[in-house]
Amino acid sequence: MKHRVIKGSLTSAAALAVAMAGSSAHGFFEQVFTFADAVAGTGATFFDSVAVDGPDVYVFARTAPAGVDVIQKVASAGTPGQSITTLMDTATWQTLAGTTRLSGQFGSEVVGGEIVFSNSFANAVYEVDLLAGVPSLRASTASIAAATGSGTANLTSTYTIDSTGNLFARDGTSASIIKVDPIGAVSVAITSAELDSVAGSTIINGGLAVDADDRIYWGRNAGNAIYRWDPATSSGVTALSQSDFNSAQGNAPGTSVSFRDLFFAPDGLIYFFELSGRDILAFDPVDPVGTLDVVITRGQLEANTGGGSQVWKLTWFDDNLAWYMTDGASPGFFAIPEPASLSLLGIGALALLRRRGA
Repeated sequence: MKHRVIKGSLTSAAALAVAMAGSSAHGFFEQVFTFADAVAGTGATFFDSVAVDGPDVYVFARTAPAGVDVIQKVASAGTPGQSITTLMDTATWQTLAGTTRLSGQFGSEVVGGEIVFSNSFANAVYEVDLLAGVPSLRASTASIAAATGSGTANLTSTYTIDSTGNLFARDGTSASIIKVDPIGAVSVAITSAELDSVAGSTIINGGLAVDADDRIYWGRNAGNAIYRWDPATSSGVTALSQSDFNSAQGNAPGTSVSFRDLFFAPDGLIYFFELSGRDILAFDPVDPVGTLDVVITRGQLEANTGGGSQVWKLTWFDDNLAWYMTDGASPGFFAIPEPASLSLLGIGALALLRRRGA
């Protein structure tokens, strides 16, 4: 059964939880681990992406410019038994990719014992085995170009992976959304003409997500909107408009909005980070306009991170929303506590559990 945002309840719950954070061991959200701890001894300085597998978190980290490209495993993250090891080191990555940099950005996920990701530096799709830390190529630039007929490929950091392991990404060369299935077969999911017919543009720079009904969502910052394509009917609509965001965030009419990452979560909601106001919001795909609401405000982010408000990739950890941040007093990986911990927050917990109730 679908889960619904209870309109107006998330913001009040979040506000109460943050207000209580000073007197409770569990705030509305908490830091699971720091970036410094995750990359200690590697020389990495750039937090690129995260992928979660149960209690374990995999951190993509590198240096800029070139030098270090690693994936660190934070096992049993946030528990007394937490341990940090290198799953894939720079030499192992370079054996496959040469001098091409490692990047997972907004869409990396663990599916079927593999970390799957699109690498915008290589314009290709890769997998890394969780047991041996060995990378492999799922789809090359040539195979993507052959599917689109464009001669080459230009994958952006805007991509997503569904629960069965299909990867959807924007290819800038063909101005389309491509699909790469688990065995590496490439097809075009939405053509450039179809994108343009829905959004008046083929540009996608505000995240990508696929819901449980295989409908594809994307954000376009210049359009101040999130759009939806239904492959079953080969048609698309504006799922959320500028006025919808302004109403949910309490902005003046006509305030511009922009997006960084869309994430379809196991609770049936789509979460996203609105970059202009720096709020985390969510909506139910069943009724985007009627359920759109703020989950965590910029003020709450800053209050709980020592001034940080730059949320990057959203993910799911310990049965709740999680993300990584690159600013604040201590950049790292953050999560809303497990439901049992939320019970300590009283009324705030009840509102949050209503959001995820059947």
